Amino acid sequence: MADLPLHQPATLPAVLRHSTRADTATEKRGILLIPIAACLLINFGCRAPEPPDTRPSAQNNAAAQGCLEAFRADQLEAVLDRCDIAVKETPEDPAARSDRALVLNLLGRTAQACENVAQAIQLQQRRGAAVEPMLRHELSVRQAACKQERTMAGRD
Repeated sequence: MADLPLHQPATLPAVLRHSTRADTATEKRGILLIPIAACLLINFGCRAPEPPDTRPSAQNNAAAQGCLEAFRADQLEAVLDRCDIAVKETPEDPAARSDRALVLNLLGRTAQACENVAQAIQLQQRRGAAVEPMLRHELSVRQAACKQERTMAGRD
């Protein structure tokens, strides 16, 4: 086998020095970036900021989370006070009443809890499909518990 002479590989500056295509490609790329940048600025840079999420469920979740936030079983009266505030702040929110019903149940105030469940179900029915499925399920379970309580007490 004959030994082929090995040449040093060409370096990038040497290639660019001898090629006019690289200069042309760089110029074209720069020219193409200008309209792209302009389109991006027009479409995204000039938009008004989007308003904060004002959907009812987002507001209601914040109130309900505030009610049961930092829940402590040894401070149920304080939790109930927070739930009362949440219900006053969002009177049309079935989740706030559902959470208050939970706390009332834990305090042994079953009749009041069941009243809150009934009110929450009424609010839920007014909203129709806007109620979250999990809340719908929670209310149906609490309603069944209330019915069982009434049956056991001989009132149903």
